[in-house]
Parts: sequence; structure tokens; C-alpha cells
Amino acid sequence: MNEPPKATSTTPNTPPSLARGLRAYAMVGQLGFVVATPLLVFMWGGNWVVATFGLDPAMKNTFALIGVVVMLASLVAFFGRLIAVYGNTDKDKRYYSRKEVDLDDDYDYDYDDD
Repeated sequence: MNEPPKATSTTPNTPPSLARGLRAYAMVGQLGFVVATPLLVFMWGGNWVVATFGLDPAMKNTFALIGVVVMLASLVAFFGRLIAVYGNTDKDKRYYSRKEVDLDDDYDYDYDDD
């Protein structure tokens, strides 16, 4: 008749603190990937294009600049997703014990009707 204990973690047999730590490492890994990949791809690609087609070596800077622009756009998209998932977009309301309370309601209450 005894029920097994319910898991508090999303990963089986993993303590909640470890799962939280692994999520933090995953987030840092994603951030590193978003930063490093566009820079490396465009710098390596620019070097290859300049060497293969015999272009002016200053074109490497153009490819590096394109890599920086793509990296910044990727960072904006990454942080936008983070804010959408973890951010609180409802700044005007507070939540108390699962009940939504509008902070402006206390000004509309008429105390003379008692």
C-alpha cells in the first residue's frame, strides 16, 4: 500500500541540485556555442575564400566583421528566448498564494459603503 516517493527532478535518479547545476552548465555551453561558432566559421571561411580565389587579404576583415554581426544577432536571439522563458513580463501584478492580485484595486475600493 505504500506509494513510491515522487521524483522532484526531471532527470531520473538525479538529485534536484545536480539537475539544476547541469542546466546551468548546459546554458553556458549554449552561450559559448552561440558566440564561438559564427566567429570561427566566418573567419575560417574568409581565410579559405581569400586563399582559394586569390583575393585581397583585407577581405578577411570583411568576413570577420560578418561573423561578429552574425554572432551579435545570435546573442540577441538567444537572450530573447531566455527572457521569454524565464523572464517576468507581467510587471503590474503580484502573485500571492496562487491568487492573482491587481495592485491597483485597492485605490478603487470605496470605504464609505460599510
